[in-house]
Amino acid sequence: MNKSLLFMTCVLLAGCASQPPKSQVTPLTPAPAPVAASQPAQQAPESKPFAAASESTNSMATCRKELDALKHYGPKTYSRYAAEMDALSARSGKYLALKDGMTPELNDIVITMYQSQIKTLCFRIQSSLGKLIIEQAGG
Repeated sequence: MNKSLLFMTCVLLAGCASQPPKSQVTPLTPAPAPVAASQPAQQAPESKPFAAASESTNSMATCRKELDALKHYGPKTYSRYAAEMDALSARSGKYLALKDGMTPELNDIVITMYQSQIKTLCFRIQSSLGKLIIEQAGG
């Protein structure tokens, strides 16, 4: 219940922050910038999401490999984490189908939430796998 309340508060605050303040002063329009200067500025931000996406893809692949390895060391633990991973994937799939109709602020909040949930789940999978391997080794 508290997570839902916190999420809704964030959504409401994001909506309030996205509304530009009304001003009676007319801003001066700046002179158009040269075309050559604006092209590098557009290319730099595009490279960061691709780098983050490839890093995320690599960490997700590692997480899946660790989950598969968990199948051999702890089948019950594997089943539990596989169900959590499937549920999280289904929820994020629903979001991805609707994200184009949402504001950028809301998208940032939701994407951050899903990334956090995925990282937490992958950390728990990695920790469980490590413990089971150590137990099997006699430690």
